Amino acid sequence: MPRDVLEARIKLAERIGDAGELADSFTGLSVHYGQSGASSLAGVLLEAAADLARTNHQPAALARSLLNLTVHRMLDDLDKAIEVGHEAVSVASGAGVSVWISYSEINLLLALWGRGSWAEVEEILGNQSHRDELNVLISAVLVGSISSARGLPWSLPWISGEAPVGDDGSDIAWLSFAEVMQARERGDLESAVRLALDATEQMYALSGTWDDCTHMWPTAVEMALEACDDNALTRLLDLIDDGSSGPVSLAMRIHRKRVAGLLAIRDGESPEIVETTMHEVIAEFEEWGAMPYRARTQADLGAWLVAQGRAEEATPLLNSARAAFAELGATAWLEQLETQRTTVN
Repeated sequence: MPRDVLEARIKLAERIGDAGELADSFTGLSVHYGQSGASSLAGVLLEAAADLARTNHQPAALARSLLNLTVHRMLDDLDKAIEVGHEAVSVASGAGVSVWISYSEINLLLALWGRGSWAEVEEILGNQSHRDELNVLISAVLVGSISSARGLPWSLPWISGEAPVGDDGSDIAWLSFAEVMQARERGDLESAVRLALDATEQMYALSGTWDDCTHMWPTAVEMALEACDDNALTRLLDLIDDGSSGPVSLAMRIHRKRVAGLLAIRDGESPEIVETTMHEVIAEFEEWGAMPYRARTQADLGAWLVAQGRAEEATPLLNSARAAFAELGATAWLEQLETQRTTVN
């Protein structure tokens, strides 16, 4: 909705004393500012919307503000996102608004997945009695991702040609990304890269770096690196680097820095560049709360240190990565780590 319309709604709601409409308008305005890169202002508006709706007992408006606040906090503080996400699901369920229940559950699942709380992801998915199209698509991606890390077989939960998707741009992008998981599962890396690039570019066109693109871009880049597909890699990096869509979210800046570290390792950059970059990324993932990516970066840096003949320095990093992988049940990641170490030795 255009900003001038939202501002007019705010003035009208103020005039007639409609707290629910005022809170909803704050939420709508926050989405506008968030997608334009004014993240701090978006956060202030969302907090104000939630406080106003909560104080005035407006459950539908509160649910909408909280589910958007979950997305907002997912980009800078996953623990806070999970806290808000749980409240969003509870409020939406109490309000009985099915669309807000679905969106609240999706956002909570994404936050839990990013934090590494995979057991809770599985518990929520196991207890869901109904899922709409988008919920089915994102749930498939999360299960596929977790299964891949654990080295478990996985397939799409629908028959080919019968995917639960309409004409919504976000649904189409998530369908492509679910098919990425399937292509990777069957060992077709070329198709996986093509589909991942397509899905990520579609999602970027919808909301830049401030929403679901954050969940797709890192995987797409990793696959492009693995496939040595420099064309796909360049297109993915350009989404972040060209600056045409304004400021980049904190989450994407951290992921972009990790890729810079991986490229420095690949290209034989100076040890100082590699170490400085990767240590900064590890600290930033830790502060954000992204435990799986923190552990994977520790594994990458540890393997590089071993290759440099600095095994003693690598030990704490590798031990921390192993402990995290074991907690996640990520057997495939553990095996990959041990393979790297054995190859170097």
